Amino acid sequence: MNELLLFVAYLFLLIPIAWLGKKQTRFKSPSEFYLAGSKLGFLVLLCTLFATQYSGNTFMAFPGKAYRQGYWAIVSVTFMMAIVGGYMLFAPQLKKMAKQFKFITPGDWLHHRYKSLPLTLIASFLMSFALLNYFLAQLMAMGHAFSGLTGGVVPYEAGVLFLAFVIVVYESIGGMRAVAWTDTLQGVMMMTAVVLLGYCLFTQIDWIQTLPEQIVAIAPSKVTPPDWKTCMTWMSTILIVGIGGAMYPQGIQRIYAAKSTKTLKRTLAIMVF
Repeated sequence: MNELLLFVAYLFLLIPIAWLGKKQTRFKSPSEFYLAGSKLGFLVLLCTLFATQYSGNTFMAFPGKAYRQGYWAIVSVTFMMAIVGGYMLFAPQLKKMAKQFKFITPGDWLHHRYKSLPLTLIASFLMSFALLNYFLAQLMAMGHAFSGLTGGVVPYEAGVLFLAFVIVVYESIGGMRAVAWTDTLQGVMMMTAVVLLGYCLFTQIDWIQTLPEQIVAIAPSKVTPPDWKTCMTWMSTILIVGIGGAMYPQGIQRIYAAKSTKTLKRTLAIMVF
């Protein structure tokens, strides 16, 4: 019950944050609404990128995959770090161009580079289509979290619809600034949760030290050293996710929204950890 009350309090806190974001939007322009005027500082940019890249999949999908598959899931740690390397290949230069040519959407760079409206529309459609997978993963994570916190009283489907409604409300009210500020709250909560969970695991649970031996006894296949084919799969996964994850449209928007190229580089340097 305490967990549910904290979760509900968190949800109700999002709306005032969105309203403050709206009050801070001084000029009614697309850049102000979609990019927060390109004024996101280091802390806010770090938290919003952190919450965007390492969100429901990190807290629910990958731990479940590690439980089911064992050592294979180690690659998820590496390819999440590789995404930051993917950003470093193009993000600083893209930020400079975005500031110079006033880009707002990922398609703006394509239109600037190739001067082809059909190409821009096709690319925008493909990016939107690719986002459906990411969007679906977040909705599933939210639904399972809400249903779990209520002990199954609130059905999974109802949790998805309710939380999706909350997201639509605060994003519509405050635009990117509201999203970044709520992401900051979420990012701080995620980091705090990881630290506290790690502390509890290694100080209050005695059997954690014998966990490797237990896995060997119960499911030895999960700790078997990978063969060459598996290693090749890991390498290709790191490459694909490292480049592809850095191309997420919502990530590109945050590159545009950074206060400066220096702020962006500092953020990515810290984010890899």
